[in-house]
Amino acid sequence: MNATEYDVIVAGLGAMGSSSLYRLSQRGLRVLGLEAFSAGHRLGSWHGESRVIRMAYYEHPDYVPLLRRAYELWAEVERESGERLLTITGGLMIGAPDSELVVGSLTSARQHGLDHEMLTAAETNRRYPALQLQESEVALWEPRAGFLRPERCVETFVRLAQTAGAEARYDEPVRSWQASPGRVEVTTDVGCYTAPLAVFACGARIARVLGEDAVPVRAERIPLFWMQPSQPDLFALGRFPVYLWEIPDGGHFYGFPHVEWPGVKVARHHTGDFCDADDVDRSVNEADERRLRSAIAERLPAL
Repeated sequence: MNATEYDVIVAGLGAMGSSSLYRLSQRGLRVLGLEAFSAGHRLGSWHGESRVIRMAYYEHPDYVPLLRRAYELWAEVERESGERLLTITGGLMIGAPDSELVVGSLTSARQHGLDHEMLTAAETNRRYPALQLQESEVALWEPRAGFLRPERCVETFVRLAQTAGAEARYDEPVRSWQASPGRVEVTTDVGCYTAPLAVFACGARIARVLGEDAVPVRAERIPLFWMQPSQPDLFALGRFPVYLWEIPDGGHFYGFPHVEWPGVKVARHHTGDFCDADDVDRSVNEADERRLRSAIAERLPAL
């Protein structure tokens, strides 16, 4: 089989792969993008109407310089594409004063001089009556937090990349690959492709492509909910922020204002329910709902 040559091959066209395709194409490189599924599929981890973006990263202050650059690049993509991808709503990081979420967010904000405000439970409840913090909880307010539209982002990256000359092939999973000095060869059911460099952005399936020993990645099943509020105006875009909330058991849940899809999106940040991405129960069941409602019942009574 004769191999078609490129400067770079990108395997996977989700959030990371599509952005790689775009950025590499902007450098004038001949880039091939390979996606195992159809365009706009919902079998990855990048879909779901909205994704939180925030500066005061509780995980570690070292993320903040990356996020500053990310905001600049999102603005650049919006200007080039004419698409609205990022919406600033402000964001709340809620929990006990000594919780990992609050302490970590405050550390990042102080270390990098980020605009922020510490709110008491009463102040937060008064400003955002949809939220009902307990008296012992506090909130860090970050004015630059907001959300991205993931489906629109991926579609925009691919469109801009194609305009710059990149190729995007869908329903063409990588079957095998091999590397030698200065050359990577990727084989699919359709053809064989070579390039000096390859980017593997296969998400939860990356271990299957690269091998378990190379990349020990586990997929985690996280059900997303769009709940019907009893007082929709409390969650209106422009009135309600994004938020991340740490509860006493150490778990987190997060949510958004109403965007476009019916209902208000809310979900647990992690579930510990590890799975095979190709053999996972994608339906939302009663146990999933009970688990979420147990966390939000007193905190978001309008849901």
